Amino acid sequence: MPGTAVIVPFFQRSPGLLRSAVQSALAQQDAGPVTVIVCDDASPIPAETELAALDPALRRQVIVLHQPNSGAGAARNRALDAVPDDTTWIAFLDSDDRWRPTHLARAIAALQADHDLLFADARRDHEAQSHFQRAGFEPRNHTPITQMEGLYAFAGDFLTENIKMSPVSISTVVMRASTLGRQRFQPIAVEDLMFWFEIARQRPRVAFDATLQVDYGVGGITVTGSWTSPAELRMCLMYQKIFKRVAQDFPLTAQQAALLGDRMARNRRLFAAVMLGQLRRGQIPAWRFVRQFLSIDAKLPIAVMAAMANKVQTAIR
Repeated sequence: MPGTAVIVPFFQRSPGLLRSAVQSALAQQDAGPVTVIVCDDASPIPAETELAALDPALRRQVIVLHQPNSGAGAARNRALDAVPDDTTWIAFLDSDDRWRPTHLARAIAALQADHDLLFADARRDHEAQSHFQRAGFEPRNHTPITQMEGLYAFAGDFLTENIKMSPVSISTVVMRASTLGRQRFQPIAVEDLMFWFEIARQRPRVAFDATLQVDYGVGGITVTGSWTSPAELRMCLMYQKIFKRVAQDFPLTAQQAALLGDRMARNRRLFAAVMLGQLRRGQIPAWRFVRQFLSIDAKLPIAVMAAMANKVQTAIR
């Protein structure tokens, strides 16, 4: 019977996370058949160990694949290639996140109302703001869907919204298998953002759920811990690479090009601020990241000088 395939990339050093994520997927209410496809990306804790305590009936709904460590995008791709042909819906769930029990049913209701992709609001453990709030995404600017309260048809241009500040969190996304087709994640960091840019090219009919449907764990590749950490420097570099690729490869409108230029400028200023913050703390920035950033963005020295000048003016005052 056609149903939902849930795609879970897995690499964790903390026990219990995968089991919690899978249990949340298998505990969905009124969502029809669910198959969870886990790709173990050479995790230090094997997926089989994590899932050993599952009820045997639930365990039969889980497929476990293995691959050499290749990153989350490659793990998702391996799982996507194993999705049964008769699957109707594809959902994404990272191994340290958890769905609330109504997530799939609400998503399917929105998709059945003539939409191709749904994303929902999410909140990270121990944070006050939700992802929509952090992204400045306002549901009231969109069209309510009558099937359920809190569901909306996205109004506007999906690519433009992702350029401004993506409201999409990977573990909230459910989409038609036919919309996904052969689209796959690229082997880069922040691969999910590039994925949404590529999907947006298809001009899908997008819906979203304004209610909190996903609880994000404390892990994840985009969580750097401190804005002055080496990981933050690398993250800024990865974002700038994606923005540069979009600027070069996508047929942008004048408005989109301006928005992307502003996003790149803000990311450039953040990179400069992280560099200077590390130096003030007696840390040597990772020069390989600095060299790579300079190779794609020659305006970095101007941003560094502006940040230094701003610091001097603040000290004088």
